[in-house]
Amino acid sequence: MKLLPVTLVLLLAACAGAPVLQRPTPLGVAPAWHVPEGFKLAQPGTARLPPDWWRAYGDALLDELEQAVAPANQTLAQADAQYRQALAAVGTARASLYPGATLNAGAARSQQPILTNGGGLAASQPASNLYTLTGQVSWEPDLWGAIHANVSSAEASAEASLDARDAMLLSLQAQLAVDYFQLRTSDASIQLLDATAASYRRSLDITRVRQQGGVATRADVTQADTQLQGVLAQLADARITRATLEHAIAILLGRSPSEFSIAALAWQAPAWPALPIALPSTLLERRPDIANAERQVDAAAAKLVTTRAAFFPVLNLNASTGFESRSLANWLSLPKSFWSIGPQLTQYLFDAGAHVDAENQAVAVVDQATANYREVVLESFQAVEDNLATLQWLDEEQQRQQAAAASAGITLDIVTRQYQAGTVDYLNVITAEAALLSSQSAVIALEGRRAAAHVQLIKALGGGWQLAEKP
Repeated sequence: MKLLPVTLVLLLAACAGAPVLQRPTPLGVAPAWHVPEGFKLAQPGTARLPPDWWRAYGDALLDELEQAVAPANQTLAQADAQYRQALAAVGTARASLYPGATLNAGAARSQQPILTNGGGLAASQPASNLYTLTGQVSWEPDLWGAIHANVSSAEASAEASLDARDAMLLSLQAQLAVDYFQLRTSDASIQLLDATAASYRRSLDITRVRQQGGVATRADVTQADTQLQGVLAQLADARITRATLEHAIAILLGRSPSEFSIAALAWQAPAWPALPIALPSTLLERRPDIANAERQVDAAAAKLVTTRAAFFPVLNLNASTGFESRSLANWLSLPKSFWSIGPQLTQYLFDAGAHVDAENQAVAVVDQATANYREVVLESFQAVEDNLATLQWLDEEQQRQQAAAASAGITLDIVTRQYQAGTVDYLNVITAEAALLSSQSAVIALEGRRAAAHVQLIKALGGGWQLAEKP
């Protein structure tokens, strides 16, 4: 029992040396972290994504589709499973803080021969039984904080996994909104091309009548037919685009494309929410991809602590007890018991630099995670600026294009009357009709680009520009 005082001292030393479990400071390496000019230490958002951000568009069908993404999307289901794996890894890491116990029970029957000096068989002992019951307890006190650091790393990785899941959800929701608005603009394109094709058919019929009356030429008829066929080809391509978008939405909702459809509707531009005059940069702190990158740094920094702790001795406290008997009747009697208890200290002496290399590797991992964090932050600012600039210039471009479409309509009206009066040939009419169709198609395309930029801006801001209300 002389080992008992030593064991108690070691236990107290382990309790005193174990660090208090706290979340690492931002970036995990604050003491050595120099904040570059223009940067601030961010606090990753702990709140989940803003709910129902898409309701700002006032589209009931879009609301219904968006609500179906989270429970049905298979990519998100994979992210959910990865998060559950990360949570289980936290439990595994925490289990190392506590003692481990094993229990072994066995029964064996054996017989050993008695050999002569020459190797021959002298006699055989009678067969005997051996019954054993052994219990073992072992524990590694966290003298240098390695186990706690490993727990912190696992917790940071789990938080990062949840952030990655949220980033995936936001990306899927944004992609659904973009696809939905693109599908609606495809409906508008199809509607425009349908109306244009009907107009061109009438023009072709009129031109044929005029040819029969000797007013138009054969070339006028073939030009009108060529123009009609071209529009019909564009119409087929627009239907392909719409079908592809519909299928993409089906996959986002975890549905089979053959069993999913969205009825065509005439395009009506949503009431785009007005952009604020200024956007606080703190909005980016709630972006889940930024929080993910920061917590990856936390996890790497905690792993570095674990790696450095490997330079110090490892203490294991072991205890075992049990029973051993050749008779089952008195197997568990006290005289047949045995026990042992004692510490074991292990310190490496030579490893050809393996520990140093492991530390250098861990430092490099922290540097890599830190650089990735910086890049994610910079790219988030870029995404916001890109979409703000896009929306600003799209407004002007759309105004110009709408004016161009109005002028193209007036030109077609003038040229049509001139053709009917015989002052210009049919080629002028075809040119004016093509210009009008091109201008009208451009207006619709700009609406689609504006929708995509608006949604991408909301995504870049982590779900909109509304700050969370303070409790």
